[in-house]
Amino acid sequence: MKSSALLGLLLVLFMALGMVYSWVIPLYEGPDEYAHLKYVGYLRQEKELPKLDEATAHISHELVQQPPLFYALAAAASAWLPVDVALANAEVDPYVDKNLSHRAYLTLPDAPVEGTWAVRAARMVSLLGAMLALLGTWLLVRRLLPQMPWAAYVAVVLVGFNPQFLFSAATITNDTWAAALPVWALWLALGAEDAPHPWRVWLGAGMIVGAAALTKYSALVVVVPLGIVCLVQLHRRGWRAWRYLVQSAASAALGLALVAGWWFVRNWLAVGEAIPLAHMIALQPDMAWAAPLAWGDESLWRGVRWLLRSYWGVFGYGIIAPAAYHGVVQNMLLVSLAGYAVWAARWIMERHRGGLKQPGLALLLAGSWFVMAFFGLLNWMRVMRFTDQGRLLFPAAPALAIFILLGWAAWLPRRIQPWGALAAVALMVALGFSQVETLRAAYAMPPGLREPVAYDRAVEARFDAGMTLLGIDLPNGAALEPGEALPITFYWTTREVITGNYTLFIHLADRENRLLYQFDGVPYNGRHPTRQWLPGQRFADPYTLTVAKGKLEGDAGELATLSVGFYPYDAINRRQIATALATGEPLGDRILLATVRLHANSDPLPFTKAPVARWQKGIELAAQSVTLDAQGVPHRVTLRWQASQVVHQDYTVFVQLLDAGNQVMAQVDRQPQQGQWPTSTWRNGDVIEDQIDLPPPSGQAVDQWSQLIVGLYDQSGRRLEVVEPSSQGYFTLLRAE
Repeated sequence: MKSSALLGLLLVLFMALGMVYSWVIPLYEGPDEYAHLKYVGYLRQEKELPKLDEATAHISHELVQQPPLFYALAAAASAWLPVDVALANAEVDPYVDKNLSHRAYLTLPDAPVEGTWAVRAARMVSLLGAMLALLGTWLLVRRLLPQMPWAAYVAVVLVGFNPQFLFSAATITNDTWAAALPVWALWLALGAEDAPHPWRVWLGAGMIVGAAALTKYSALVVVVPLGIVCLVQLHRRGWRAWRYLVQSAASAALGLALVAGWWFVRNWLAVGEAIPLAHMIALQPDMAWAAPLAWGDESLWRGVRWLLRSYWGVFGYGIIAPAAYHGVVQNMLLVSLAGYAVWAARWIMERHRGGLKQPGLALLLAGSWFVMAFFGLLNWMRVMRFTDQGRLLFPAAPALAIFILLGWAAWLPRRIQPWGALAAVALMVALGFSQVETLRAAYAMPPGLREPVAYDRAVEARFDAGMTLLGIDLPNGAALEPGEALPITFYWTTREVITGNYTLFIHLADRENRLLYQFDGVPYNGRHPTRQWLPGQRFADPYTLTVAKGKLEGDAGELATLSVGFYPYDAINRRQIATALATGEPLGDRILLATVRLHANSDPLPFTKAPVARWQKGIELAAQSVTLDAQGVPHRVTLRWQASQVVHQDYTVFVQLLDAGNQVMAQVDRQPQQGQWPTSTWRNGDVIEDQIDLPPPSGQAVDQWSQLIVGLYDQSGRRLEVVEPSSQGYFTLLRAE
C-alpha cells in the first residue's frame, strides 16, 4: 500500500471514530464543554473580545483563561445556528458534585432539537483540529526520521487513536488545536535549512506559533524545540554563520508578533501582563490554591501520578477506562521505556561517526518539547486546582509519540521494524475503538421496553412528582443468606415530564428499623436522573442488594422490610408521597415492596422429590402427620412444605376439621410458622416445617368429625388450586376416618 493511501486510511478511520465518539458522548460531557460553549456564545452575542474582569469570569472561567482563536473558529462554524438555544437548554446534573453521577449535564426530554446544532458544529471544529494534528505529526516525523518511514504512521496512531485524544476531538475544546499548530510550526522550521529563503520559512513558522499562542498559552512551549532546531541548523552551517541565527530568530519573532502581538499588547495594557497568569488566578479564587503548593507536597505528586492515567483514559467527569485497558497502556509504556537502554547503547557506539544523528535530533526535540510542557503544567498544578488532567499535555502529544515509538524501535532489528510498526498501528487503532463501549455504557440512558413485561410482583404506584413504579422482579426470591446477593429489578415510567431531580432510595430494614442495606442515589446506575425521564417510556432499573455478615448476626429467621421511595436531591426529609394507581389510595412516603427473610436456610431440610400434594406456584406438601388427642380427635398437624420455584405472593394456609356434611368443626388460618416463613419469601429448594395446633371442636360431638383438609388462599381470599392429585380441587386430604 502506498504511503499516501495508508495515511488516508488512518485519517478516514480517525474521522469516523471521532464522529462515533461525538455521537456516544452526550452534549456538554467534555471537561468544561459548557464553559467553552459560553465563550463561543459570548463572541456571537457580544461581538467583542472578552474583558479580563470579574463580570466576564462570572460568565465563564474560560473567557479569562483562554485566547480567542479556537472560539472564533467555532463561532464562525455555528454562525447561523441558535447557540442561545443550546445555552438556555443546558441543565447541570446536581448529582455530579455528590459523586452520585457521571453526568455533568442532563439530557432533557423537552429540549428543542435545534439546541444541539451549535454544539455539534463546535465539536466539528475540535475534530478538524485533531485531523490537522495527525497530518502535522505525520509530516514532522517523516522529516525528522526519513530513514524510518514507518515511524510516521506509528506517531499518527499514538496521537490520534489515544482514546483520551479522541474524547477531546469529539467535544468542544481547544486542546486539539493546541496539539495541531505547534507541530506544523516545528515541521516548517525543520525545512528552513534547505529552503532558498530560510527567513521566509521561519517567518511562516513564527506566524503558526502566533496562531498557537492565540489558541492556548501552553502551546508556546514549542518555542524551545524551535530554538534547538535553529541552533542545530546553525551548527550545520558553521558557527560563524551567526547571521543565520539572527535572521531566523528575528523572522520567527516577527511572524509571531504579526499574528499574536496585538493580543499580548492588549493584555499588557489591560492588566499589566502579556500572559495574564496572575490575573487569571485572582479572578478564579475558588479554583486556586490558597497558596502555591510546595514542590514536595504529596497532593502535587499524587496529581502527577494521576496524569499518566488521565492522559490515556479518564473521560469527562470520573469515567475511567477499564483496568485491563490501562494495563495494556502501562505495559506498552514500560516496553518503550526499557528500549532506551538499548537505544542509548547504540547511540554511544555510533556517535564517533560525527554529527548529531537523526534519531538523536528527534529525541532531543521531543525531549525538550515534552519536558517544557510537563513542567509548565506542573507549575500550573501548584497554583490551580483541578488541573491534574492529562489532556493538558496534548500540546506536546507528538513529542510523547516520538518518545514511545523510538523506545519500541530499539527492540527490533531494522529489517523487521516495518512489521513491528504495523502491529503497533493495529494495537493503537484497536485501543481507540475499545473505549467506544466504555463511553456508551457510561452515558447510555436505559432502553425503553417495547413489549409488555410480566413482573414478578406488580406494584402500580405513582409518586407525587410523576415517577411511577409498575412492578419489580425478584428472580432469586425474597430471602438472604449472610454475604448473599439479592438481585432486584425495578420497572419505572412517567406520564409527564418530571420537573425536578429526585433521589431514589432503596432500604432494607429489620423489625427494629435498623438499615441492613441502603441505596440513595440516581436510578440506572447513576445515569438516569429523574429530570431526564421520557414521558411514556418504560425502563428496567436493576440493583443487587447485599448485606454484610455482621449485620445479620442474631437475626436468623427474622424478617426484614424492603421499601423504595424518592426525595428531592437537596431535601432528604421531604419524601415523595406514593399513591396506588388503581384506587388512588395514599401509600405513604415510601412503597413497601416485599418482606425479606434473613438467614433463609441456616439449617436446610432435605427436599422430597415425590410430594404428597402439589399446588400452583410451585408450592408442595412434602410430608404430613396428624396427632390425635385422647378422644381420637386431631389436635396437632405437622406439615413439611417445600417450594419447587420462587414464590412471589403471600398465601395463607388453612387447616380445617370437617364433619360428614363438610361443615367446619375446627379451623386454623395463618401463614407458615406463625408468619415467620411467609410464602412470598420461599425460594426454589426451600423446605419449611410447620406445626399447627387445632382448637377443640365446640358444641359438637367429637366422634362426628369426618376429615381433615389443608389448602392455601391469597390476600383476596381466592384459593390456590391443587395440581396433584388433580381430584382434590383447592385442598388436599390429610387424614380421613
